[in-house]
Parts: sequence; structure tokens; C-alpha cells
Amino acid sequence: IEETEEIMRAILKQANIGVDGRLTDFVGPVRIADTWEKVVADVVEYMDKAKESVYFATTSFDGRVAESCLRAAQRGVKLNFLTDKETISNKLQMLRMLLSEPKTLKFFFEYLSSPDFQIRFLDIPYSFIVVDQKYSMIEVTHPYTHAFSMAFLFHNEKLCERLIATFEAMWRRGQKMETPIPSTIPSICLLY
Repeated sequence: IEETEEIMRAILKQANIGVDGRLTDFVGPVRIADTWEKVVADVVEYMDKAKESVYFATTSFDGRVAESCLRAAQRGVKLNFLTDKETISNKLQMLRMLLSEPKTLKFFFEYLSSPDFQIRFLDIPYSFIVVDQKYSMIEVTHPYTHAFSMAFLFHNEKLCERLIATFEAMWRRGQKMETPIPSTIPSICLLY
């Protein structure tokens, strides 16, 4: 518990929220995901709830999360991503494998160039997501290996506002993604 409180103090210090009492007095209900599988399940649940917007700074990839992002995009949710170039290159290769349905693949490539999808590249210090300015997740990684350690999930609009401000500050420093080259769209997609 002391280690968890110390991690939360570090996270909340950046958000200018003090921890003098119980954590829930400041940020509302908090869930801790202590395995990668739990984080994936929670992020997929958040993405499936999304109605308006998602701010996602990520250093990792999971096909189930990618599929939930596509479902959100198909519902008209505005998606904003920050990642590094190496991660996105690996993600796009894996997405190509995931998207075996030509119509879904066509939608994906069309969505890449839509104003509802924005992506920039930047070295990300930690992964986090904000959904509809209500739900958020912050991943805590091992300080030396950067391997997953745990994640905290919140339902708190004030914390979400601060995470969005952090995202926007990082966004301004990020490098824009070039428009996808039409030749990257498999010719079979053009038939649909």
C-alpha cells in the first residue's frame, strides 16, 4: 500500500492535486489493474463506452485495443494519439494483419486521413488515456526496464482535464504524421 501511495503522489503531483487524506477524497473511485490483461480489458471497456473523444498517449500495442479503437471510430468518436514512430510502425503492421475484412481495412485507411483521427509522434514518458473527459487510465512502468507494472483507472473529470492539458502540451511538441500514401491501401480495398 505504501508503494501504491508513493506512486499516486508522484502522478498527482504533476496534476497539482495533493494527497493529504484518502485518495478517493480527491480523485473519486480508483481501480488498480495489476496485470496487462486487466489493463487491456479496462481500456477496451473505456473505448467501447466512448461517445465523443479519446486522448491516448501510448507506448505499447495490443490488437484488442486496436479493434476497440476502430469500433469507436466507426461510431464517430474523435481519436487523438501520441506515440513514437517505432511503435506506430509496428502497430500499423499488426493492424494490417488484424484487418482481414476488406471493408474494415478500407474504413481504417479512410479514417487515417479524416479530421476525426489525429496522431503525432513523441517520446512518451508513460501511457495514459482519457475518454469523454470522464474516464482515465495511467500506466506505471518499471523505472529501468519500462515494462508494465500496474495501472490506475479513474472516473474523475478534474483529473481528466489535467491529463488532457498534459496531452495537449505533449501534442504541441509532437511531430505530425504525414498523410498516408495512397499506395499503402491494398488494391482489394478499392473494389469496395
